[in-house]
Amino acid sequence: MEKNVGSILEVGCGSGLLTLELAEQTNSDRIIGLDLSGDMITLANGNLERRSKEITEEIKEFWKRLPEFCKPKQDEYKKLEQNPPLLDRIKYVGGSVYELDNVGLHGINYVVCRNALHRFQHPEKALKQMYQTLSPNGKLYIRDLRRDANWQTVLERIGERRWNTQTLVQDYVGAMASMLTTQELEKTLQSIGLTNFEITDGRYINGEIKNPDNIKEYEKDTEYICVIRK
Repeated sequence: MEKNVGSILEVGCGSGLLTLELAEQTNSDRIIGLDLSGDMITLANGNLERRSKEITEEIKEFWKRLPEFCKPKQDEYKKLEQNPPLLDRIKYVGGSVYELDNVGLHGINYVVCRNALHRFQHPEKALKQMYQTLSPNGKLYIRDLRRDANWQTVLERIGERRWNTQTLVQDYVGAMASMLTTQELEKTLQSIGLTNFEITDGRYINGEIKNPDNIKEYEKDTEYICVIRK
């Protein structure tokens, strides 16, 4: 677990699952998930409540297994019930990436944008807003799909089942058309005056990963990672 990471903002948090993971993998006491969709914010809050209850039960089960002489007292159980894990550290906010100042988001140490940049109609403005939200020495972490990836690989990554629904097909095709190549991303960043960045192939720390549908994630073939430093 990385220590003293400061505040974290996830832009385009969707269901909030990555936001939860960020909370569990860091010691940050201020983690914000932002999404334009009210339905997604509702879903994210539901996932937060569910995960908080799960962790609470995990802690209780662990306490039960402790030797009698070091078991927590009854008031510790009450404190746990009154202050469930994660709920005081995570906040989901509805709002636009183009108006981060309007929702009071500034002085953020880390901004994370995962598979969302290609959804923004004005990526230059979105990048500017996310960068301006950073505190001095802050970092903006972007991970997204590349438009110049092998399409057969992308189709395998997405999974055949999702192509059986017309709405999903239209959504994915529209999204893919808005993806950037790494060269386009570099030019976009330079055009708005950002020069302190690094773009690499998307690679997971633990190597090959399969999603719940048992579909291989071709991360290095289909994704890029961009880290921008302020």
